[in-house]
Amino acid sequence: MSSRFQSRLKVLNDAFRNHLPATSHVKSLDCRATLCRVELIHRDATTQGTLLRSGMRTWPGSIFVASEVQQGPDYVVTLIAAKEGTNPPL
Repeated sequence: MSSRFQSRLKVLNDAFRNHLPATSHVKSLDCRATLCRVELIHRDATTQGTLLRSGMRTWPGSIFVASEVQQGPDYVVTLIAAKEGTNPPL
C-alpha cells in the first residue's frame, strides 16, 4: 500500500476513533486513489450530524453522505470522502 493511502486511512480512522459515540462503529472503510467509502452503524440517527460537525474536520477534502438507511435498530450511513483537490462524484 502506498504511503498516501495509509495516510488517508489513518486520518479517517483517527477521526472516527476520537469522535464516534460509544453506540456507533465503523462497519467498513475502503480507500482508493481519490475516494474513500465509509459505512458507519449508529443506534441513533442524531449522532451522524454530531460526527460530521466535529470528527470530520480533520479530513482535508470533501465529505458527503451517499446514503442513510434504517436496518432494524441500526442506522447505516455511507459516507464518501474525496481526496483534497478532488471533486466528489455527484
